Amino acid sequence: LPHQLLTVNFVMNRFQPRCLIADEVGLGKTIEAILVYQEYKLRRMAKRILIIVPSGLVLQWHEELYNKFNEQFVIYSMEQIRALKQSYGEETNVWTLNDKIIVSIDSIKPLRINDSLEKHELKRREWHNKHITQAAAQAGFDIVIIDEAHRLSKKDDGSQSARFKLGDLMSDSVPILLLLTATPHQGDPAMFHHLMKLIDPVLFADKESLRPEIISEVVVRNKKRAVVDFEGNRIFKHRITSMVEVKRIPPDNQLELELYESVTEYTTNYYNLAMQTNNQMLFLLVMLYQRILSSSSFALRDTMKRR
Repeated sequence: LPHQLLTVNFVMNRFQPRCLIADEVGLGKTIEAILVYQEYKLRRMAKRILIIVPSGLVLQWHEELYNKFNEQFVIYSMEQIRALKQSYGEETNVWTLNDKIIVSIDSIKPLRINDSLEKHELKRREWHNKHITQAAAQAGFDIVIIDEAHRLSKKDDGSQSARFKLGDLMSDSVPILLLLTATPHQGDPAMFHHLMKLIDPVLFADKESLRPEIISEVVVRNKKRAVVDFEGNRIFKHRITSMVEVKRIPPDNQLELELYESVTEYTTNYYNLAMQTNNQMLFLLVMLYQRILSSSSFALRDTMKRR
């Protein structure tokens, strides 16, 4: 489709082909990423590729690659890695044995090591981190694609998920990196900033770089309302929305008005308290009450009882 070809052009025209593809759900991020891979392969600029996806999507990716692109990938599971180790030797980097590999993110992410672990468990985790996580990063892949990239989370206090550590390792070790997600920004600027740094640590050296004009240099996002076919027809139905104002006037709506005013007063008081104590959970809680009231006074009553 036109938007998919435009996405491929966007990636290929960058000096550093490292991008976040953030199309809305259903627009073919998988197709776009594999088209990029095939284009680099045809230009003899890339041969070896690793695709990292959530475990539930491994088979889906494998089938789509074969059915739509005639690309035969090898799925690496823990059992497959152990079998390859037994066949080729303990010190063999099994990630170098195949050029096209799909693996689930949770089977390749590093395992946490601390002093409380028993000896055999410590040994198992050290083996995993060396022969699976680090070996994959050192295997010389030309392209790494990570699906559902919003799961790579790192906060401002430095705490980071094992998935983010994996993303960081891969970012440092490959020239071509594609992150795929329909929800790149989940309301946390710090997490979004760290995600951007995986793509380009220089361009996003500080939070001041999170400006639309800079983000647009590495992020492509197609939206359903804008995509068309090659004849220019909308692929998704165009929705027209409008606002209808419903007025509440006494005395007919006196009880409803009193309830709304009471909830507003309650919400305001606790919102101010949340501001004073910087209580993020309380922020969310008090904002919910007026939304629940919009739905149903009965729902609000049940919520207040639980509160």
